[in-house]
Amino acid sequence: MPSIPKKWGGWGFRGKEIAERLALWRVKGGQVLCRGVVSPCFLCAMPVETDSTLCADCWASLPRHAEAHQRTLVGVGQVRVGFDYVYPVISLIRALKFGQALYLAPTLAQVWQELSGPVRLPDCVVPVPLSRQRWRSRGYNQALELARPLAHWLRCPVQEGLVRLRATLPQAELPRAARQSNVVGAFRASARLQGQRVALVDDVLTTGATLEAATEALHQVGVGGVDVWVCAEAPAPDPF
Repeated sequence: MPSIPKKWGGWGFRGKEIAERLALWRVKGGQVLCRGVVSPCFLCAMPVETDSTLCADCWASLPRHAEAHQRTLVGVGQVRVGFDYVYPVISLIRALKFGQALYLAPTLAQVWQELSGPVRLPDCVVPVPLSRQRWRSRGYNQALELARPLAHWLRCPVQEGLVRLRATLPQAELPRAARQSNVVGAFRASARLQGQRVALVDDVLTTGATLEAATEALHQVGVGGVDVWVCAEAPAPDPF
């Protein structure tokens, strides 16, 4: 039996599961092929229509974040979270962040349109920036890729109005107690954001230290308010 390359899924499906999904392809695949060009679902490799990256079943199965459990962040109005940062959301975000899978960003950003409650329309969408060193090594900013479809939906511009002043250690590698000090004073905001309501975008919320540091920089130039939009929220790390 031929193996399934990673670009056709393969994230966590092995052995019997691969055989079952190939069988399902044979049963269902022809139904989609009759409608035109297809591409494989990123997670299960089932054929989906052009311009889609996930099939309907995989999209529906992604674990949505419980809106009743929204985090409170210093200086932030609303915190809008799409998913829980668990499998398979972890696979999708890591592929976007580290695997050059930029085509996943518009798909992941669609979850924000499902959220209930009133949306305070921003004047602009601002992504959390990378350091120059990390931008050079990665070639793109995943927060910016998520910010673009959000701005299109909210009908406002993307403003790269934050600068990361210094390279910081990856937050994921630090204990909770060290994350706050790691990003203190790490950001500077542009004065052109003065008076504007900002939608601040990042991929994952863990302790909130990065987002609070970025929010503080925005308030220092007198923005009209900050709401945070994150793709997923991770369980709070151990404090030690």
